[in-house]
Amino acid sequence: MILLQSIYTLVASLRAIADIKSLMVISGCKTDFWLVKTVAALVIAISICLISGLFFRGNPLPILILSLTSAIALSTIDLYYLTNNTIGSVYLLDAVAHLIFTMISMILLMNAKRWRT
Repeated sequence: MILLQSIYTLVASLRAIADIKSLMVISGCKTDFWLVKTVAALVIAISICLISGLFFRGNPLPILILSLTSAIALSTIDLYYLTNNTIGSVYLLDAVAHLIFTMISMILLMNAKRWRT
C-alpha cells in the first residue's frame, strides 16, 4: 500500500514539475506556477521517504506516520478547496485516493505492533 501511495504521489508531482501544461489540461488553469512546483517538490520528498522506508528493515512506525499524515493533509486540502469551488471537480478523485491511503495507513498503524523488531 505504501508503495502504491508513493508511486501515485511521485508520478503526479513529477508531472506537475516536468509538464505543467498537460497537468492544466486535466486540472484547470493555474496562475501560480511557482506554488504548484513548490508543493510538487515537497510531495516528491515525501514520496522518496516513503519508498526508502520500504527498503530498510526496522521500526515501520515513522514511515506509517508519514504515510498517514501526508494522506490526511493532501485529502483535506483537496476537500477544502473543492467545497469552496477554488479547484476543479477532478480533484475529488485525488481526495478519494488520499482518503483510501488514510484508511489503509490507519489500519497498518493499528497492526504495527506485530511488525516491531
